[in-house]
Amino acid sequence: MRINKEYLILFTILIIALYIRLSLLSLNRMHMDECLYSAYAMRIVDRGDIALNGGLKVDKPPLFFYFIALSFAITKIFSESSARLPNIIFSIITVFYFFKIITILYKNFHIAVLTAFFTAFSVYYIAFSVTAFQDISMTAFFVLSLYLILKEKYFLSAFFYAFSTGCKPMTLFLLPVYLLFIILVTEKPFNTLKHHYKSLIYGAICIFIPIILWSAFLANPRFGIFNFFISQQPEVMTFSYNYKERFIVWLDYSKNILNTPGFFYFAIAGLTFLITAGIFKKNNFLKIDLFFLTGIFYFYVLITFIKFRQFDRYLVPIVPFIALALARSINAIISILKNEKFKLIFTTIIMLFFYSYIYNIKTLCKGQGIFFQDANGFENIAEYLHLNQNNDTRIIYLGHTLSNYGFFYLYRTKFNSAISVFNIDDIEKNSKIGKNYIIVNTQQTSDKDLEFLNKKYKKIFQSGYVFSEIKKSFTYNYQIFEYIKLVSNR
Repeated sequence: MRINKEYLILFTILIIALYIRLSLLSLNRMHMDECLYSAYAMRIVDRGDIALNGGLKVDKPPLFFYFIALSFAITKIFSESSARLPNIIFSIITVFYFFKIITILYKNFHIAVLTAFFTAFSVYYIAFSVTAFQDISMTAFFVLSLYLILKEKYFLSAFFYAFSTGCKPMTLFLLPVYLLFIILVTEKPFNTLKHHYKSLIYGAICIFIPIILWSAFLANPRFGIFNFFISQQPEVMTFSYNYKERFIVWLDYSKNILNTPGFFYFAIAGLTFLITAGIFKKNNFLKIDLFFLTGIFYFYVLITFIKFRQFDRYLVPIVPFIALALARSINAIISILKNEKFKLIFTTIIMLFFYSYIYNIKTLCKGQGIFFQDANGFENIAEYLHLNQNNDTRIIYLGHTLSNYGFFYLYRTKFNSAISVFNIDDIEKNSKIGKNYIIVNTQQTSDKDLEFLNKKYKKIFQSGYVFSEIKKSFTYNYQIFEYIKLVSNR
């Protein structure tokens, strides 16, 4: 009966977490990366381009794109909500399996349920759970791989660890954490573990070999996933010497992981104190606590000293670890209290206080995840262009991010071509005889250039909006200018 009650509480947490995420779907338009990933998935479904060797260049592992494609196939619509639905499911899966991991390791329902609660209702985690970024799926499969180690299913564990890197390669850098989990947490003698190494290797090969072969012989461009670190993050394998500045940026990005900086710092300090106390006093969970704290510090040291680009979403894999640190610290305080009613009241107050930040999530997470607002208004631009599509008309994007929006929102439109230019002098050089539509993001265009565009070309449409903390305010994020070219430049 007790087990049923425990899972009923977990089920309630998951249902509320699911409801919150679904209620945020399509609040804002998609980030340019979400649009690109969704465009890959649309080609898979619409054109049968399973190998992704068509017109769009793919320099990332493809596994997450297949989940978006599956969502499109099931919902039978290419929409923002369908593209973001897989990550909602993955975020719930992560909470569920991390709950099971903590239950097995600590054999304490209170710690497990608090960890699930803090992970599920982290405003930071919610913000990225309702996106089509790769990070949420990567984290889900990484957590699943850890759970399978505890179940002694080594082949499947390595399979899903590799699958995690197939969603996003960042978990390759978490290999030391994965191996430390096997060695430290399972507490198996080396002679016993060595018999499972083949299973681990075979499980990883089942994913890595097909991805390597795909990239080498099928993908566009060939060997694309190997060129990623050259084309997009060439410094990622080198050390940074401005680590102080980088660490401050990462801390700033971390402030919403546990809804308030106070909870974040308390979690780290609390787990550190428990480990320190455990060294001098017998603590059955010392190794487990040490693993999670080591995982947290390793992650921050890694992204601080190695030159990863600094995007807030890179912190997603560490969310359940820090949620556990907070749960462990809160539970330590609860264990000191003598009165059972006081324990219940204290726990309830902490959980309600933590949950209350949900109601301020738009302000706290402005600019990240689902609360990214730069694309707002492009859907209206796309609707206008859908109504005015023409085989003889060319689209010219002023700026490099707009083409990604176009891949998604202007899919299936029948324009002559679309091209990106990066300054106003290149507009006429890249125009074709006849009608040209120039799409401009006003937030990324100087006032001087906007003034020039308004004098030189005919403005035919504008759209856009942003949400302020108090009310919905209106601004034109996007504009379309028409340029009719009569003669060739030659």
